[in-house]
Amino acid sequence: MFTIYRDEKTGKTLMEVKPEQLNKNFLSVITLESGIGEAGLISGIPIRDFVFQLRQHQDDIQFVLPNFNFRTNEFDPQARSIKRSFSDSILYSLPIEATHPQTQTILIDLANLLIGDLNLPSLEKALPYDYSIDRTKSYISDAKAFPLNIELESVYGILNEDNTKYLESLPDSRAFNLKVRYSFSELPINNGYIPRLADERVGYFISAYKDISDNNRREPYVRYINRWHLEKQIPSAPLSPPLEPITFWIENTVPIEYRDAIREGILMWNKAFEKAGFINAIQAKQMPDDTTWDPADVRYNTIRWSTTFKPSFGGLGPSRVNPLTGQILDADIILDAGIIRSIKYGEIGSLILQNQSLAQGFQTKDGKSYNPCVLDMYSRYLGNLESETAANTSNNSIESIIPKSLQAKYQSSRKSSLSNSHSSEHICFGWESSQQLAVGAVAMDVLQNIRPHSTEMDRYVNQYLKYLTAHEVGHTLGLRHNFHGSTMLEPEQLNDTTITQTKGLVASIMDYVPVNIAPQGTTQGDYFPTIVGPYDDWAIEYGYKPR
Repeated sequence: MFTIYRDEKTGKTLMEVKPEQLNKNFLSVITLESGIGEAGLISGIPIRDFVFQLRQHQDDIQFVLPNFNFRTNEFDPQARSIKRSFSDSILYSLPIEATHPQTQTILIDLANLLIGDLNLPSLEKALPYDYSIDRTKSYISDAKAFPLNIELESVYGILNEDNTKYLESLPDSRAFNLKVRYSFSELPINNGYIPRLADERVGYFISAYKDISDNNRREPYVRYINRWHLEKQIPSAPLSPPLEPITFWIENTVPIEYRDAIREGILMWNKAFEKAGFINAIQAKQMPDDTTWDPADVRYNTIRWSTTFKPSFGGLGPSRVNPLTGQILDADIILDAGIIRSIKYGEIGSLILQNQSLAQGFQTKDGKSYNPCVLDMYSRYLGNLESETAANTSNNSIESIIPKSLQAKYQSSRKSSLSNSHSSEHICFGWESSQQLAVGAVAMDVLQNIRPHSTEMDRYVNQYLKYLTAHEVGHTLGLRHNFHGSTMLEPEQLNDTTITQTKGLVASIMDYVPVNIAPQGTTQGDYFPTIVGPYDDWAIEYGYKPR
C-alpha cells in the first residue's frame, strides 16, 4: 500500500504517497494496544475508526474525512448542490517533505500526523481526571508496511504532576504511558458486495445516509445492515462452504484451559449460518506463540484476553465497517480476564458493593456521582432536540441535572458518526450482567456447596465463557442486543437439557442472559446457553442468506 521509510536511530518515520493514492478512500483503525488496566484504559479497547482521504493542496497534504452522510445518484445534478451544502472535515495539513522528480511520489512525516493529534481528541476524552498528553515523551515506536495495509505504533506519555493518589495500578500516579496501534488499509470497492437494507424488526447495527435524489419516499434515509461479505463456493447448492470464511484467531495470551470454551463459543454460530445456506461459515484458529503479526493488525479478527486491575466488564465486541456499504471489514473481541476470579470467588460483600455502584454510578473528580443509565437517557434526549418537547425544556428537565461538562461531552459524541465507543447503556447492562454472574456463584456455594476448585465450578466457568464469546461474536456479525430473548421457556423446562441443548435455553444469546440455577430438588441443567436461539437463526438468515 504505502511505502514506509524509518530511521531506527532517530525514529523519524516517513510515508510515501503515490499520485494515484490521492483522493482515494482509506480506512483508519485506532486501537489502545497497551493501557493501565483501569479507568477505561484497557488493552485492546478501540479508540476510533473512520474513512479518510489524502488530498494535495499546494505544498501540503491534507488529511480529510469525507462526508458520506448525504448522497445522490451518480448522474443526479443535485450532486453539485451537496458539495456546496455540506462540508468534509479537513483535520490536518501536513507539509510535503519531498517530491520524487520522476515518479512524483510524495513524502510526509508521520510524526506530524500521529504525534500531532490524529487520535488525541478521542484519547484525551478517555483520560481520567486532569491528565494530558506530554508530546515530549511521545514517539512512533514501530512501523510496518504490507501489500494491503500499514501498521503503525505510537507511545504517548501521559502526565499529571499534581496527581498522587487516584490510579491504583500505577507505581506513581503522576505519569504513565499508553501505546496506540494505527492500521491504515484500502477501502474495498467493486468487490462484489451488495448492501442489504435494514428492517427494524431484525436487530442489526446499521450504516445510514440521507438520499437526496429520491423524493418519492417519505423517509429520506437509507439504512444498510452491517454484515460480512459471505459468498457460497457453490451458489446453486442448498448448503455450501463460503468462498472465504469468517475467521477468528484466539490470542496466545488466553490461558490454555479456557481456549476450548472460547473456540466452542466462536463456532456456536455455524448452526445459524446453516439456516442461511452456509457450512462452516465461521472458523476458529489459535494464534501461535511465535507469531510475528500483532492482534491489532487489521488483517486478523482476534479474541483478545485483557487483564484489568479490577474486573469492569465481561467482554466487548466491536467491529469496523465500510460506511458506504455496511460491509464489516474487521473485528477484535475483548474478554476481561478478571471476570474468572470474580466468578469463582464471588461473595455477598462484592454484591453489596456492586449494588452501590449500580445505584450511585460513576464518581467524578468533583466528588459527585452520575448514573450511566441517566447519562444515556440524556444522550437519547439530545438526539430528539428537533421535537417540540425537547425544544421547550423547563428548569426541571434532565438538562438541569447533568453538569455542563458532561452535556458538552454527550452532545459531541451524538454529533460524531466516527466514534466506535460503547454507550453508557452497555456499561449499565454490563454491571448488571456481572452482578448476575456473582449471584450465580454465591447461589452455587450456598445452595449446592460447590467450591471454587470443583469440577462443577469449572463447568460453570466454561459455559459462561462459551456464552460470553458467542454473544460478543454475535455483535461482530452485526447483531444488536435482544433484551427480550430470555423468556422463551417455561420455568420447569429450564433445566431439561433435552430441550435447552436442541431448542435453546433462550430465544437469543444476544440477550444478557442471567445464570440458570436449578431450584432445590431439581437436577441442574445448563447454567448458560450452549446453542444459539431461534431468533439468532432467523436474524442470521435475514442478514446472510444469498438473494
